[in-house]
Parts: sequence; C-alpha cells; structure tokens
Amino acid sequence: MSGTTITKSVVANEPGGRKRDEIFVDVIEKISVTFNSSGFILTSEIDGTIQIHKPSN
Repeated sequence: MSGTTITKSVVANEPGGRKRDEIFVDVIEKISVTFNSSGFILTSEIDGTIQIHKPSN
C-alpha cells in the first residue's frame, strides 16, 4: 500500500487500564486521466474503496 499508512493505534488507553474499542479505516483511490497532445483531458475516472477492519490484539 503506497502513501501514508498508519498501522498502529493513535488512541491511548483510557485511565484505569480500560481499553477502547477501535477500528481502522483505509480509503484507497485510483485516479486515471488521459490527455491529448495539447494537454487537454480526454477522459478521467476515479475509482475508490473504503475498507474497515478491527485490529487484531
């Protein structure tokens, strides 16, 4: 996976040792653009997915 990826929790445990329930959300986008020889856009397409998963502890 390219770009910036966070692979660990950014939320600390609550006081008293209780843990928070948390999920990770990955937003993955692919952008395709075709230009002509003058630099004008002929076609463009954006395709994306959102993946939600719970970390394995």
